Amino acid sequence: MINEKFLGVVTGIKADVESVTEPDGTKCKLPIYSFKIESADIDYESINKFNPAISTVMLAIQPMPFTSIKFGEQSAQKLSLNVWATTDEQNNLPAIESDASYANVKITDLSVAVKENIPTYVFSFSMLMSENNANFLFKAVKQKIEFELS
Repeated sequence: MINEKFLGVVTGIKADVESVTEPDGTKCKLPIYSFKIESADIDYESINKFNPAISTVMLAIQPMPFTSIKFGEQSAQKLSLNVWATTDEQNNLPAIESDASYANVKITDLSVAVKENIPTYVFSFSMLMSENNANFLFKAVKQKIEFELS
């Protein structure tokens, strides 16, 4: 799943605040963007490379009698996220906003919902406002995109 492109949909984005405890014990609040991307394009092999425990659980409960499973936070390290407008959607976005890259993105939650017997992965991400400009994501809500974690 890392360094692979997948189709997805930005289902929502919002400005938020995250409370963080510094190593010296002081607490501070950081402005962040929280957003979700859904994808039914991810296969078992890709998710197995990313986190073998997830694919093991998914395979163990076949033939998918569940409606949803939450796997929680997935990344201790922060990742980079690259997003592109799909060919169909490029006409809806200004040319200057046809792609974007974000640094230090954290997967705050990963859940899998089954829709019509197809697993749909729902990624909840957060990233610092001070390091990223989320204009592309705000404009791409409810539109098809391609995304890649690295």
